[in-house]
Amino acid sequence: MMRNYVSILPNDTEHVRDAESSGSRNAELKRRRVGVSIACNACRRKKVRCDGQRPICSSCDSKATKCSYRDDSEISQESRTLLLEVFRLLSAIPDQEVLDRVRGLKDEVDVSVILSRLRGDDAAEKHSDTSLTIPAMSEQFRLMELGPQYPNAYPVIPSLDLDTLEGVAYQQLVQSIPNHAASGHSLPLCDARLGKLEIGNWTDVPITNQVAARAISIYLETDHPLLGYFDPALFVSDLVAAKTDYCSRILVNALMYWACQLNSVQDPESWSLALQFCSEAESLWKQERDVDSILNLAAALFLSLGYLGQGRDHVILFYLNAASDMAVRMGLFGVQDDDIQLDIGLMPAPARSAHLHAAWGAFNWITHMSLFYRQPGLQCPKSPPPLPSPGMDNATTMHDAENVDPSQGTCEAPYMGGVFPYICQFWTILHELAFMYRDKGPLAGDRRTLCFAEYKFRELLAWSNRLPSTLSRSDSSPHYVQILHIWFHAAVLDLFRFSMSGPLKDSPLRTFTNPFSSPENVCIASARQLKQLVINYRLNFTSSYTILWHTALTYLANATLHYPKEDNWFFYFLLCVYGYERLQPCWRVTQVISTALLSMALRKGDISSPTARRVLRDVDHGRLDDIPGEVRATFMMDLDLAASDPDAATVEKMAEDFDLNMLLQQYTNVFDRDGGAKGSAT
Repeated sequence: MMRNYVSILPNDTEHVRDAESSGSRNAELKRRRVGVSIACNACRRKKVRCDGQRPICSSCDSKATKCSYRDDSEISQESRTLLLEVFRLLSAIPDQEVLDRVRGLKDEVDVSVILSRLRGDDAAEKHSDTSLTIPAMSEQFRLMELGPQYPNAYPVIPSLDLDTLEGVAYQQLVQSIPNHAASGHSLPLCDARLGKLEIGNWTDVPITNQVAARAISIYLETDHPLLGYFDPALFVSDLVAAKTDYCSRILVNALMYWACQLNSVQDPESWSLALQFCSEAESLWKQERDVDSILNLAAALFLSLGYLGQGRDHVILFYLNAASDMAVRMGLFGVQDDDIQLDIGLMPAPARSAHLHAAWGAFNWITHMSLFYRQPGLQCPKSPPPLPSPGMDNATTMHDAENVDPSQGTCEAPYMGGVFPYICQFWTILHELAFMYRDKGPLAGDRRTLCFAEYKFRELLAWSNRLPSTLSRSDSSPHYVQILHIWFHAAVLDLFRFSMSGPLKDSPLRTFTNPFSSPENVCIASARQLKQLVINYRLNFTSSYTILWHTALTYLANATLHYPKEDNWFFYFLLCVYGYERLQPCWRVTQVISTALLSMALRKGDISSPTARRVLRDVDHGRLDDIPGEVRATFMMDLDLAASDPDAATVEKMAEDFDLNMLLQQYTNVFDRDGGAKGSAT
């Protein structure tokens, strides 16, 4: 049977072109839809095609629907961790082996095998049940972000395992040296002009010219690059010429009080000389204390330092506050006085340099004491000096000098090493934190405070990247470079200490991309750097007995006891205790600090009573017991306890409680954790 079909008529050319064009567009849309890798959330929910246009796809645009996309970074925590582990392992493989190792993984899909082969485990087989060893999150943060972006602050450091720490060189760091024999080796004077010194022009203390010149030289090389209370070239010039423009009797006697303590490891008789210089300086202070001058200002600072080494704490505060008040009256810091700033700017170059050293030297040290010692009653400057620091003479104020490279400024004595201008920048950044400690105590744990801490951390990191190569860290760096970096990491620990005992410790920092950029991981990273700094300092600077570096010992001991325990934690704790033992020949206060550290460990249940007693017997030589007066030390030892009970957290209080804590640890379970001291050293 014939079927009736609809007749097909030829189409005109235009219709043909339209159909072809329509088919081409449809094919293009199909290809475009196939190429969309991420559909918007609305199309994904409705299971409809999405063209992936941003900020709004065509489908949502036509329906007036809110269009949003899943963020590409929304991957699981496990995936992030595995990815970071892969990058860490790749970075650890020698360059010449990376390509071959990656080629061998082209067809591998099993994660455990990939990780095993990257680790170099040739025995690993596919589908093995080997558990994944994921490194500490703090290490990933350091490797992926801190280290690459801020190599001066967080350089790559070797991992020291228990076997390494058992080596002879390291074990010497945690053993007592009962006899601190004086070295007969005499180094040349740092300034040849000191060879012409006639010390009798400045003091009645019976000391030879040679011993006085040696003590001053040791101070200038060891501590002055970090303190900078006076222009050293001007001081030495007047010292040997018996001129009084940049030198005075009170300044020389106060300086010798500190320098003789520093020199006592080389010359044990210097301790008795130090006490005589102290007595003469005090007598001169009674005559000069109402006279405001840069020489009297420096003398007050040296007297506070000398009493710090002796452990005469209340006198430390007296002279520090006297120095602070004098500097404010002179308009050197804490005030905005355009006339004084103009007057100093118009001075001849030597006088201007002397005033800049006095202003910044006083500001830096008082801010340092306010932050790291936190003694009640200590005055912190309200504002930094409105003057350029030495080495930044082309700038009018510190704010004008933010982008000035201090290394391009005026020349200093060679032993100054160009470090002082950067120290001025460092304490300017931290001044606000120190001032907050004075007014409000330790930082409170809230989001607003965390933002402030992160902002200051960023400022410090930017400062570290501006350091010249001469101030970058290495095993061969001068001691003042090591101390500068010690202060950096101690300050970082102070910035984030408030968050370590609360819920904010795991909060990601907002200006970092790494998912593990939390306050806790920042603190762990800085504590790791402190470990290496302390070891390096102890191994390489055995002849440098300055106390200016002891902040590292206090802060590392606190981190070791407060942070999660590692297998080698007890080594690092002993490293700090015996570090103070090495300082005892010069600084009487360190005997009390060693006792306080052991008392703190007892209180936390980390060491046993017999261990504490044995270590104390090793480190307490009683060499300076004949010095008159009780040792006082009201600065903080337990830095966490200081937030809630500062009176109980002081050095002298914790040392005083040593015997009590030993009894409580031995005969009660008051210090036990979950029924027993876990990870404690016996």
